[in-house]
Amino acid sequence: FALHILTESNMGKLSALVVLLAVAASVQCLPLSKHGSFFITPDNVRTYASYIDDSADIQDRSIYFSSGTASEKLLEVPLAGPGELDYNSVIKITFAFDPDQATAGTDHDIRIGITDGTAQNAFWVVDAANLNSDYSPCYPTSGVHEDNRITERNVPGQVTLMFQPFHKYGACYTAQDGGYVNVGRFNEQLDTSKGVSLLVERGDATETYRYYYFIIE
Repeated sequence: FALHILTESNMGKLSALVVLLAVAASVQCLPLSKHGSFFITPDNVRTYASYIDDSADIQDRSIYFSSGTASEKLLEVPLAGPGELDYNSVIKITFAFDPDQATAGTDHDIRIGITDGTAQNAFWVVDAANLNSDYSPCYPTSGVHEDNRITERNVPGQVTLMFQPFHKYGACYTAQDGGYVNVGRFNEQLDTSKGVSLLVERGDATETYRYYYFIIE
């Protein structure tokens, strides 16, 4: 399979996401993903996570993070060990959450991405209030990206994120407006020789979140 590296000149094209999706289907699965995808659920999150914030209430169907903790970091799960990713590796993260939590009248923005323990490539996923303030549904926390607006203000219950760690590129997808895509280039270069982990962080201490699962591919 021929990999076409994304460049700043074509970041705004929908074809960029198609390239990421195609490459993700062709690369070798991550170490935790023995059968094509790996589910992080309330049942197994304690087994695989290297860090779970004290605010977590792990229930039968969901993981609920309450407010009040000073920690930004909510959850960290190792995805690949030192040197296990290569030049063509793509990481795909799909997560499902409670959209009502994001429309409860308070701030519920969240950062989700990957980290080597120091640097991180991540996306903001915004709540309904910030959608109504003309923010994009999702966008990189740093670097160059599009600043597209949408007409649909409902918050979807599922978001898909794609990462190319060696190239600092990523894309996020939501179901709004028939399919919203934001492609960006991050500022920070991950050192994959240190390994790579899923990282979930809160916007501030007053925010609460409820997640149902993460799918890693």
